[in-house]
Amino acid sequence: MYERSAIVLERYLNKLFGFDREYNLINNLSNFKELIEEVSKYQVMVAEEEKVIARFEDIAKEIQSIQKTQEKLSISNQKLEEERKKTFTSLDENPNLVQRKLEKIETKLDENNEKLKDIREEYIKAFIIFMERQKERVKFAREKREIVANHITIINKTTEEFKNIQSQYVQKLNKFIDMDKQVIKNNIVKAMIRNGKNEKVGFDETTIDKAVDVRLGVLSKEAECYLIAYERVNKLLSELENDNVKINKYEKIIRDISAKIAFLEAEKKYIVEFLDNERIAAMSGIKMHEKMMNEACKNFDADIRQINNLYELILKEITGKSTKKAYEELYNKTYLRNIQENERSFEREISNMKLDIQGALINSNYWRVEGIKNVYEVFEQEVTEKFDKDLSSYKLEELPKNKEIELFSQNEEIKNEETNFDDLYDDDFDIDFYEDEEDEDNEEEDNNIIIYNDSDYDEKYEEETENEEE
Repeated sequence: MYERSAIVLERYLNKLFGFDREYNLINNLSNFKELIEEVSKYQVMVAEEEKVIARFEDIAKEIQSIQKTQEKLSISNQKLEEERKKTFTSLDENPNLVQRKLEKIETKLDENNEKLKDIREEYIKAFIIFMERQKERVKFAREKREIVANHITIINKTTEEFKNIQSQYVQKLNKFIDMDKQVIKNNIVKAMIRNGKNEKVGFDETTIDKAVDVRLGVLSKEAECYLIAYERVNKLLSELENDNVKINKYEKIIRDISAKIAFLEAEKKYIVEFLDNERIAAMSGIKMHEKMMNEACKNFDADIRQINNLYELILKEITGKSTKKAYEELYNKTYLRNIQENERSFEREISNMKLDIQGALINSNYWRVEGIKNVYEVFEQEVTEKFDKDLSSYKLEELPKNKEIELFSQNEEIKNEETNFDDLYDDDFDIDFYEDEEDEDNEEEDNNIIIYNDSDYDEKYEEETENEEE
């Protein structure tokens, strides 16, 4: 029994680049994203803490001011009462003068008492606000403890896992981006073909070859993201230690990387659909399998070109060079509809053929329709959410579902199939072809890793910062 071709492919790459290890570059990217989110929360918390403290201090100062005014009025009243007492005991003064003195004292007392009533109301209002802000301060202190704890935890986690990533895998991935990938491709294709050596209808080598070729291209793009994240984690941890982090810069970097990775995941899913379809088509027999694979490979080539067009649009969004003209040239909102129309034509063409699958008709392009639709949906989601792009005028067109023809597809069944990822590699499964003598002779250089150049992000960030200041 064979294993899904996509599993063989992914497991090979995971083993080759250490993605299957506990500490790896994929997890490092995830940690990078989580760290940025936590640092952002922490900085927001610090800024909010300043506001909470300022609000509390403001009302505390207001209460102190009221208390001082009340104290002055009370002292004034005490002096007036003493003056009135003396006036009452003075029997050698002119009665008219005594009357005027007493009236003046009483007037002043009345004024003070009115002021005391006013500040009493002011004090009660201020005291209520003080109690509310005291509660706010206590609540914020609890939230702060939680944020600080998470902040410290993710820093420690990221630092520990970052230090434990083996430098050989960083070097391999860095070298992989620009190297000739033919040797790797040949080994993977060989492993995938060997996986189905006992099948009645053998694996279509052209299909496998095309899938591996495109998957390696996707990995090159992923590698750039992983290596940028690796370099940036190192810088961010250093800046955190020195308490000098410009989080906006990192948020833009992770936004760009996340958009790329999400889209590339959709492309990888499309490749999985393409490989799964190869085995589904095998149910039709050798001749039909060959015919269907020829058609599928042509479609695959066309689809990958369009997927690359969409990826180019993402790159334009990242660099701020997206234009209406670019979308008109590259987006192609009728692409899915055209696939569906071709699918209907193909279904009508073979609907009268007798296929030995209990009378059901194989949907030749189910994998393609679902894969392309998902790619466009992911593109739309990433571009609208991360770059605030209005794509309403580029709404993807598609045909309504065809209810006239009974369709048969095992794609969902295959995708949900339980698979063990631990037992693919046989004893003779050799991936050490990637090593060379130079690597062995330069083990001491592992700690001085030169990785993918991400200086463009620094330049881009500085340009954006200057524009914002202007």
